[in-house]
Amino acid sequence: MSQPRQVLMVGPAVDGRGGMSSVAAAYRDVGLFERCRVRYLTTVTAKPGAAAKLLIAAQAWAELLGLLLRRRIGLAHIHVASGASFWRKAIYAWTLRFAGVPVILHVHGGNFMQFYREAPAVGQRLIRATFDQAACVIVLSQVWVERVSEFVDRRKCHAIGNPVVAWPLATPVPRPVRSFLFLGRFEREKGIQELLTAFAFVHQHEPEVQLLLGGEGDVEAIQRQTAAAGTQAAVQILGWVSGETKRRAFAQADAFVLPSYIEGLPVAMLEAMYCGLPVIATSVGSIPEVIADGVQGLLVQPGDSGALGQAMLNLVRDATLSQRLGAQGKLVFDARFDARIVGQQVEHLYAEHRLAGR
Repeated sequence: MSQPRQVLMVGPAVDGRGGMSSVAAAYRDVGLFERCRVRYLTTVTAKPGAAAKLLIAAQAWAELLGLLLRRRIGLAHIHVASGASFWRKAIYAWTLRFAGVPVILHVHGGNFMQFYREAPAVGQRLIRATFDQAACVIVLSQVWVERVSEFVDRRKCHAIGNPVVAWPLATPVPRPVRSFLFLGRFEREKGIQELLTAFAFVHQHEPEVQLLLGGEGDVEAIQRQTAAAGTQAAVQILGWVSGETKRRAFAQADAFVLPSYIEGLPVAMLEAMYCGLPVIATSVGSIPEVIADGVQGLLVQPGDSGALGQAMLNLVRDATLSQRLGAQGKLVFDARFDARIVGQQVEHLYAEHRLAGR
């Protein structure tokens, strides 16, 4: 009896930075690669310089052609986001379809609709055609099924959340909120300026509270803003955290805050929910499908530093509220976003669409 061909997963470096890399790494770590014979094809890395990126893309293209010539691919799972990410991956998607390989397109990023709507007419036609030829489309939540139906048949869409691999947690000990953790790039889209303004308000009323910033970006702008507000001593810049350093950051924090303007389904927020931390986030992207305001966390409007500061202060001053939100968020995570559960959902899609035989 012939064995099933490999699944080719296409995306950025699996151990790189960013949401797509985190999702791919979670699939790998939960055993999906081994169970489903997944071969990962890296098409872009964080290496600096156009020449290095071009070399990686050429190597990936050569590897793809070799696999197709040997008829080793039975299904492709392609991670796409907006902008250059989509156009790069579209080339792979069309190549695979011309070779008769079914393609799953997995849409990431909170600004994909903006990318589609701002594309010229010819670009929109190409985007629609690329999705039309896909066997199915993975989006991050049900609200995204509705959104992408603007350019793809919703019957093809499957709402599958981002996976997070569980790690050993210490026995939770109820404690007041004395530190907030932010993870993400230090840029406008993540609401970093509003967060620093909101924290200055909290600091005026509760000067012992700390803000931990994990990420990279315009550190000098953060230093200028905290110096002007007099909060330098209370704001700790951790730099980019991953692996064990990220786990230590979550263990050090009492609450998580992410005041983004644009999001898909942020992995860092899901990790905070796994840890039982109360979450403050903005009502953008798929976040309201995961967190109901006042139930699993607190939601504010993006750009509203006043509401953000008040929400943070409420958690500091109401231990019962913070503990209840953290516990309810943990229940949602356990039911929906544990990588073992998400991996099974993806595995079922593979079984439905993969070509058999050598």
